[in-house]
Amino acid sequence: MLATGVSAPDADVLERLGPWSTTAATGYRPEYLAGFDSPRYDIDANAGFASARQDMAAVIQDDCRADIGGDEQRVDELSTADQDVLFRLLLLPLWIATYLTGGKTFHVFVNANTGEVIGERPYSAAKIAAAAVAALAAVTAAYLLYRTNAR
Repeated sequence: MLATGVSAPDADVLERLGPWSTTAATGYRPEYLAGFDSPRYDIDANAGFASARQDMAAVIQDDCRADIGGDEQRVDELSTADQDVLFRLLLLPLWIATYLTGGKTFHVFVNANTGEVIGERPYSAAKIAAAAVAALAAVTAAYLLYRTNAR
C-alpha cells in the first residue's frame, strides 16, 4: 500500500498506460526512490514469466500468420524455446494521484514516459444540466434568429 492510500494499479491499468519504454533502463540505485513512496513487487518472478509467456505466445502466433500471408492460414503446430532467461525488477515511471471530493476517493495514474493518463473524475450533475440547458438555449436562439432573418 502506498502512502497515498492506493495500492499498485492492476495489470489492466498498466497495460492501458503502456507502452513502457525500456531503452533508457539502468541498474537500480536507492537514490532513484529517495523521497518517493513505491510499492513492493507482489508477483513472483516465475508467475510473472508465465504471464509474459502467454502474452508472447499470442504475438508469436500473429507474427507467424503474418509471415505466411494470404487470406487463411492453418498452423497445426508452433513450438518456441526459451534461452538464457533472466529476471530483473523494473521500476516503471508512474505517477499516482489520489484525491477526495464529495466524500468519494478518485485515483489518477500517469505514465511518466508517454504522458498517458488514466483515472477517475467526479461529475457534477448540476454543471452537466447547466451545460445541457445552455446548449439547448443556444440552439433555440440560433433557430429563432434564422427564422427571423429568413422572412
